[in-house]
Amino acid sequence: MYVDNNNSEIAIQRLNSEYSLDKLHINNNRYLQLIYFENEGQYQYQNRIWQVKSGDLLTVSSVKSYKGQISAQGEGWAVFFATTAVNPYCWDADSYLNWFKDPLIIPFLRFSETEASYYNVPVCYRPLWCKCLTAMYTELNSQKLGYQQAARAYLTEILVSLARIVKDEKEDCLQRERHPILNQVFQYIDNHYQESISLKDIANEVNFSPTYLASLLRQLVGHTALELIRERRMVEARRLLLNTNNDIGKIGELVGYKSTTYFIRQFRRVHSQTPYVWRNHRRQDMQA
Repeated sequence: MYVDNNNSEIAIQRLNSEYSLDKLHINNNRYLQLIYFENEGQYQYQNRIWQVKSGDLLTVSSVKSYKGQISAQGEGWAVFFATTAVNPYCWDADSYLNWFKDPLIIPFLRFSETEASYYNVPVCYRPLWCKCLTAMYTELNSQKLGYQQAARAYLTEILVSLARIVKDEKEDCLQRERHPILNQVFQYIDNHYQESISLKDIANEVNFSPTYLASLLRQLVGHTALELIRERRMVEARRLLLNTNNDIGKIGELVGYKSTTYFIRQFRRVHSQTPYVWRNHRRQDMQA
């Protein structure tokens, strides 16, 4: 497997036997996962096994969402990337609340309780995929001048192809994503995330019972209300970390966390870094 330690937005592994995600150094829940099979094989998550054939593709919205065994057998590729690899100039591009607006990320949206989405790449697209995946692997291994930009370009070409393949298939799901209740939920969270709000508060706003709203959110977007609230807070926290010199405690307070310790814990859970480390790394990247 290749992971670019200098810029870990993209990682790629050639599948030629079996691998387990537990053995990989991928622990950031901002990574999306794409597994492409060039011949027959299988993909396993806990006790569920997908039998796959040539051209089959699995997309996973969050590596860190897995808490059990994940493995794949067969010839092909496993690609991991942060959403910032698709839009490197906007750190808020990795906000789940914005994913459904980006056609390159739509294939990774989870519209059901299953942990992965399944597709098949048409035969006419497979030579392109083989070329781009091989070239991406070569660039990341070589680390020659411009390799990061080249890897992003090959990834983008694959994602554009994937977006066109799945457009019709995802249209019904996108209609669900435009459900009017979601607009009300997102608007309420946007207006009140700095306060101490809960599922009960949101349910009262939209005149649903908390139980029903929780079930509806899980069905429509695959996330809980608390996860959506946390995501909105993290978007603002990232903005403040980059654009102000406020201390960490003040930023936590501004985004709705009364306890600095709890804010740091939540931030680290999402980003696998403390706010202080994240700020320093991002500012160094912007100055490079």
